[in-house]
Amino acid sequence: MLFRKIVWVKGIFIIGFLCFLGSLAQSQSFSALDSKLSELVEEYDVNGISAAVRFSDGAIWKLASGNHGANGPLTPDMLFEVGSITKTFTAAMILQMVQEQKLSLDDTLGYFFDQLVNIDPGVTIRQLLNHTSGIFSYDQHSDVRLQIFLNPEKVWTPEEILKDYVSPMVFEAGTDWSYSNTNYLLLGLIIEQIDSTDYEMSLRKRLLDPYGLEHTYLDVAETYQETRSGSWMSAGSYREGKVTAILSGAWAAGGIVATASDLVEWAQLLYSGKVLGNAWTDSMVQATRIDTQVWNYGLGTLLRTENGQKLYGHNGNTYLQHATFEHCAHLGFSLAICINQEGMDNILQQKIRVELLDYLMMTVTAEPSLPSLASAIEIYPNPGSQYIILQFPSIACYEVEILQGDGKLKYKTETNSSGLSINVQDWPTGVYYIRITGNHSLDTRKWIKR
Repeated sequence: MLFRKIVWVKGIFIIGFLCFLGSLAQSQSFSALDSKLSELVEEYDVNGISAAVRFSDGAIWKLASGNHGANGPLTPDMLFEVGSITKTFTAAMILQMVQEQKLSLDDTLGYFFDQLVNIDPGVTIRQLLNHTSGIFSYDQHSDVRLQIFLNPEKVWTPEEILKDYVSPMVFEAGTDWSYSNTNYLLLGLIIEQIDSTDYEMSLRKRLLDPYGLEHTYLDVAETYQETRSGSWMSAGSYREGKVTAILSGAWAAGGIVATASDLVEWAQLLYSGKVLGNAWTDSMVQATRIDTQVWNYGLGTLLRTENGQKLYGHNGNTYLQHATFEHCAHLGFSLAICINQEGMDNILQQKIRVELLDYLMMTVTAEPSLPSLASAIEIYPNPGSQYIILQFPSIACYEVEILQGDGKLKYKTETNSSGLSINVQDWPTGVYYIRITGNHSLDTRKWIKR
């Protein structure tokens, strides 16, 4: 018998598919996470934090703690600076372009740029993505931090940074590993060249809008209605708003703001293969190797292990705010934490993150294999041209998603009827995949539009 699921997400009831006892257990689990985060906030004297966990069934726990200066408490729906987590978005767009055969990982910078100061034109796209380029990281230039301090409202351009703040190569490309934010400024400019539009427009068109990331923005370049967290300074004062110089300079390497709940959705989408497909997702999470040396970094992704579980994600740091996010493929959960307190990066990464992961790994169990709906659901006509009809085995609640051949979401709905008719007359010809979820079963079927 199917029951309607009630999942408590900090005051919001979401309808889904789970029995009442499962819902009760999840509510208790969320309360335990509330208590755990409150314990960590007190133990490590955190002034402002927002955290979220997305579980394998789609349920999201989220909680914020601390004050938005004198303007009341922080809330989970506020935007935080996520720093270098931005690199996962930039890397995903580059890999989409590789899939579209608009570039190759072995293409060199000389193909895209006529002249670059102190940068070897033979550096490849792959070397930019995995930080084996040897290119100096502009944020390490002594004058950059001084200029940010003197001109906090300055709007930097990547061209200006590349011209004036990149010192000579650190090593010959492909011979060593060194993290460089300059790599991702270059990748951002390449994205703009290929899409013939601004980076933020590509970001929105390729990732944010198709995948429903409604609370993620490239700050400085985009406007938004959500409240944005300020930053607790090390001296104890609260700085409202942003430091434009930091975020505009970070750009495609670290300029995004988002909610913690959007970050866990992004982690699940990216590392479960929904954005790039399984093959290219696997390529993102392969460690970088040069001869016998191995670095735990893939293509725009930091690789970590906790309690024997592999984790894929990234850290973020904008001097005044700090973030981390990751996906545990085996247990099916994603975790994101944002702290808006200067100087708390080590506490976040080495203490709070680790303790929350330890708790989750003790309490979350791997999803059992689930029976397919394939034998019970009918999809016709297939191929078809005007309408597609789905016939379900019983009147229950189902979630239906239709993805294009490249993995982009084309259609999504929920239905509690025994059938569904969808007008596809204006859809492009091609192969589509229909993903249906019901009573915790998942089925993906191929459908062809003539």
